[in-house]
Amino acid sequence: MCRPTLPFKVILVSILYFVPLLLHAQQPINTKNNLGLAAKADEKICYNDVLLNNLRKGRAFREKEDKMNLKIRNYPYRSNGAIITLPVVVHIINTNPTLITDLQVIDGIKLLNDAYSKSGI
Repeated sequence: MCRPTLPFKVILVSILYFVPLLLHAQQPINTKNNLGLAAKADEKICYNDVLLNNLRKGRAFREKEDKMNLKIRNYPYRSNGAIITLPVVVHIINTNPTLITDLQVIDGIKLLNDAYSKSGI
């Protein structure tokens, strides 16, 4: 029985290694009006959007999606107004971290608290 020679092995391994590099998992969809949008020749469209658009053509899917969206919109917002305290660690990444004072860090955290507390400040 003949054993493969070294050059044959090198060629085979090269083919098995480089061919997958030429393959692409996603191909651009170069059609117009897939999503009601005109696609440019070099524009890549996410297939998830195409799939969702096709699913929305079905009545059962639309009804299920509308029902789910209605539940989300009507979900009761429950807040008793209690203040929630979260521990925070601030990492200062700078060539000279001493340039950022503690007061600046505290002011930054206060600004974030005001932004996310819906206080309107």
